[in-house]
Amino acid sequence: MRLMIFIISICLSFVSVAARADTYKLQPGDEVEIWVAQDERMNRDAVVSPDGNLSLPLVGQIQAQDQTVDQLEATLTEKLAGFFKGELNLSVMLKPGPQHMPMVYVVGDVDAPGAFPYRPTMTVLHAVTVAGGLYRTPMEARDQDRAVVVEGQIDQSRKNIAELTVRIARINSELAGQEQVILPDDALPELSDAEKVTLLNREKQVLDAHIAEFQAQKRVQQQLNDFGVSGTDAIRRQIESVKNRVALAKERLAATASLVSKGLSHKSAQLELEAEVGELNEQGDQLQSELSALESTSVNERSRIDTYFTTRQSSLLAELHESERQLEAARNGLVEAERVMSIYRNTEMAERRGITAGFTVIRTHDGKVTEAPAEETTLLQPGDLVRVTYQQGGQRSAALADGTQPSGN
Repeated sequence: MRLMIFIISICLSFVSVAARADTYKLQPGDEVEIWVAQDERMNRDAVVSPDGNLSLPLVGQIQAQDQTVDQLEATLTEKLAGFFKGELNLSVMLKPGPQHMPMVYVVGDVDAPGAFPYRPTMTVLHAVTVAGGLYRTPMEARDQDRAVVVEGQIDQSRKNIAELTVRIARINSELAGQEQVILPDDALPELSDAEKVTLLNREKQVLDAHIAEFQAQKRVQQQLNDFGVSGTDAIRRQIESVKNRVALAKERLAATASLVSKGLSHKSAQLELEAEVGELNEQGDQLQSELSALESTSVNERSRIDTYFTTRQSSLLAELHESERQLEAARNGLVEAERVMSIYRNTEMAERRGITAGFTVIRTHDGKVTEAPAEETTLLQPGDLVRVTYQQGGQRSAALADGTQPSGN
């Protein structure tokens, strides 16, 4: 249907051009169609050259500029008549071009002022539309772009508030030794259940990882306690046994030395006992070193684990305080962004209430120029000029509001 209307409009435009052809004077760039019934080789489309001439076989260059189509047809008939027998049947038709189409003109507060092809039943609104619509000032453009940025800040602030609220719930659960993230029922009412579940699952994964690490450290601590007690006790028992053996060996050595001094025993027996005492002393020293190393290792590992537990608690408290600070900042940012956005909305509404577009149609008819206010539905005529201006207060003239034409028809 739209295609049919467009074709009809084009045809009507061509009819309008044809109706003007009897008075239109040819200009350089115009194209005419020449048809000769007696010789189809003479049929052609010819363009008026920049110097105003047409070039045709048999007649050569002829002046076409400032002639009407009828005058050019008569000139060609006269010049070609001698080349054909009988009455020459020749016709010339102006081929419509953009320069021949009826135009309307749009100026003022539109995006692309200029001249545009006229179409039957064309209204002021149609003309403004083909001129790109009403012009948006740079200040309005900046305001609208800024509003888009502020809307993004509002969305980001709301997202941050939701994430921080669930994170704080996870930290409190972790500090309380709980294995689930507990979120109050009235928290985050603006979120759907699915969105809450997504955030809770994310923090639950963090909580599970922290719990697993905590339990692993607890197992290490218990193993240290168990091994430390049993290990040190065993070494101490060995040390005590070696001490007893050293004491017995020394008693035997003293007795043997007395016998050797009296000549009742060999010197070699005394030397063997002295070597045995030395070996036992070395065993005792080695066991004492092992005991010291084990006790030092246990102390260091216990200190590390104690530091982990203390640091973990401090880290959780620090994370809690930082998250609470960020949550407060996000809430303040949301309040400020919503305040700014409300200003833009109120300003936009005020501008819409206070500023409207006014239209004026300027028409030339029979050498007279008339100017009258118009409405969007006002019908235009070929050659009309539409002036668009913003006006304050929404006051628009009632003239032409019913679609009638300006005076001068």
